[in-house]
Amino acid sequence: MGNEALVFISTCLQNYFSTCHQNKDIIMISALPVATGLYGWYIFLKNRTGVYDFTCLRDNTFMIKYYPGLDEEIFSEFSYYERSLRKSELFSSDEENDLGKKELAKIPRVDVRKEIIDKYFTIGKINFFFEKGKLKCLELQSQDYWRHYIVKGIKNIISQKSKEDVVLNRNVPGWELSYEFLTVLLNEVFAYSGIYPKQFSRFHQLGIVSYSTEEGEEFLNEKSNEVSLLTHSYSF
Repeated sequence: MGNEALVFISTCLQNYFSTCHQNKDIIMISALPVATGLYGWYIFLKNRTGVYDFTCLRDNTFMIKYYPGLDEEIFSEFSYYERSLRKSELFSSDEENDLGKKELAKIPRVDVRKEIIDKYFTIGKINFFFEKGKLKCLELQSQDYWRHYIVKGIKNIISQKSKEDVVLNRNVPGWELSYEFLTVLLNEVFAYSGIYPKQFSRFHQLGIVSYSTEEGEEFLNEKSNEVSLLTHSYSF
């Protein structure tokens, strides 16, 4: 593990799980298999039937994905493709032997995880900033809703389309899911290593709404007041 954030998070997780205490909000973690070529963890929270995928994108930047539980109300807010993939054998109990628990067979197979492109199941990202080897700041970026529409017929100006021709395909509450995850990292994982935030700030900007054809060709990503992009920063 070559970057500071990977080493830092790995150390905090080890400290967290080596401490004998009850009622952990994280019930289990599993490192992403080496065969995926990725660095990160699958993280299972006590109050969620889905699974978080916390993966290093590049130096000190991590992507957060969420694979919803089939019984969660939020499941219906993911796109048709995401729901179909999540219900398929590609999220089967094939991982049972790796994780050792049948009930945790909720993660993509190794060969599938390598192929899941960034936009699928993605809910946010966290940037870590270090100074002289110590965490100085982190920032969470996500949207209140990740919204995607399918546009029927010939591509043209969206405003000229009728409501029947522009169909909502994805409306995932990214901020809710991402902030819940970060709160557990801060209040439990980092706290058990004696690391606490001192200050925080939050900024709101116009978010991005995306559009694609019925054939799946994404042809427009535009800023919209329908959704907000939020950046929440903590200093240490």
